[in-house]
Amino acid sequence: MRSSVVGEERRSARFHAKRRFLSARLAAANDRIWNHPQAARLYPSVLFRAHCISRASVPLLFTAMARLESLRDHEPAAVGLIEYLTQLAAEETGHDEWLLEDLEGLGIARQEVLSRVPPIAVASLVGGQYYWVLHHHPVAVLGFIGVLEADPPSPEKVEDAIRRTGLPRTAFRSFLRHSVIEPAHNRLFDHALDTAPLTDDHLALVGVSMISAVHLLSVSAEEIVDLYEIKTSGAAPPPEPLLC
Repeated sequence: MRSSVVGEERRSARFHAKRRFLSARLAAANDRIWNHPQAARLYPSVLFRAHCISRASVPLLFTAMARLESLRDHEPAAVGLIEYLTQLAAEETGHDEWLLEDLEGLGIARQEVLSRVPPIAVASLVGGQYYWVLHHHPVAVLGFIGVLEADPPSPEKVEDAIRRTGLPRTAFRSFLRHSVIEPAHNRLFDHALDTAPLTDDHLALVGVSMISAVHLLSVSAEEIVDLYEIKTSGAAPPPEPLLC
């Protein structure tokens, strides 16, 4: 990798500008879910896929920290990124449990959730990060974090979803909590990205990681509606709850 450190302009602003530019498909896919006439029946799949990602995210952060630790002696960015990821992992721990509790609020047993094979798009989303972290450079995880932490729903939007779906409030606790805590996580991410001594090559990898995360989250969101409509198109109604 080249060793030239990028200048002092706010990298986070450029990161988010590119992310927003690339996220039109993801925004449309999410709108398709929430504006669907059967949004209430799609919601369990939203929680299921969110749990599949969440249960793998903290282990991914620890894997990235271990790789950074192995690079500490010759990677100037290692120490600061380890500190950031350590704090983030501590704050993210248990969020997968929140999602299981929300699914239980819909009458879906956690064992049913845990026994299901995670969708290919979700496995690819996280699996690609493991590849880059283990076989290229752990700074890749920043692109993943920057997408997943971005644009949390506001409390007002969550309340609107509760009202429109008619689902119990206990099924939205994770979204309600994230609407409060994610802005602080976003500031933490921006500070890490802006202050770490990252090279042009580091930033290129972060960008590739971000593009991958946006693309695969878009695919996953589209699949929720597409698979639901395929499974409900037959003469016999599918079993409830329907997790896609």
